[in-house]
Amino acid sequence: MSKATGTVGIDEWYSSRPEQEKSRRKAGWMSFLAVADEVFPAIEAGYTLKIIHEYLADQGMLKCNYDTFRGYVKKYNQNSSAVKKAQVSTKKVMHKPQVSTGFTFDPKPDTDKIY
Repeated sequence: MSKATGTVGIDEWYSSRPEQEKSRRKAGWMSFLAVADEVFPAIEAGYTLKIIHEYLADQGMLKCNYDTFRGYVKKYNQNSSAVKKAQVSTKKVMHKPQVSTGFTFDPKPDTDKIY
């Protein structure tokens, strides 16, 4: 990294940061995963994401802002729905043979029935 004028303070700060601070983003996702079992039943019960976030933050169970929390909920829903779809598609399903129940298209019309 080249040293630009005026970046000495930033360079010193960045190089002195502990590794624990550098992986802070992963900690937010992990804390969300820890409370995900409480989030989705609360959503189904009719609580808004804002209220759920405030509750979890007040309890000290979640340490991220509301926008990040919303992103985690969306990401978790997408991941879990993809897993559910994969599980459903791998199940063996017996299909009943389709029986004609009405109209069938015949490209060559029977002229006796038309006139």
